[in-house]
Amino acid sequence: AFTPAPDWVGGFNVYGPPGAAPAACRIEGLAAAVRAARRLGTDPEPYAAAIRRASAFVRRLQVSPEEAGLFPDPEKVRGGVRAGLDDWTMRIDYAQHALSGWLLAAEALEGLEE
Repeated sequence: AFTPAPDWVGGFNVYGPPGAAPAACRIEGLAAAVRAARRLGTDPEPYAAAIRRASAFVRRLQVSPEEAGLFPDPEKVRGGVRAGLDDWTMRIDYAQHALSGWLLAAEALEGLEE
């Protein structure tokens, strides 16, 4: 069985190292799966567990205040979401999908135990 590197847990590896956009987009889809499972009366926990892992992965890609301090204009990058573990490219769509995923995750996970 494949065991991912610890940093990769929660990411989705399709063509190489996992990235922010693929993981965040999957959070959005998994949140819909939780809603569907609840409506159908089936167990949403498998989807919820995947949301938790993916959310944590994307959070690791969010630029911390300490990391932002390495840039010429820290306030411009603080809180941004970089492309991947080894890719510091930041684009608005990475941040948008991350934020959308986190908001949908919070709603989907409401009332579920960890």
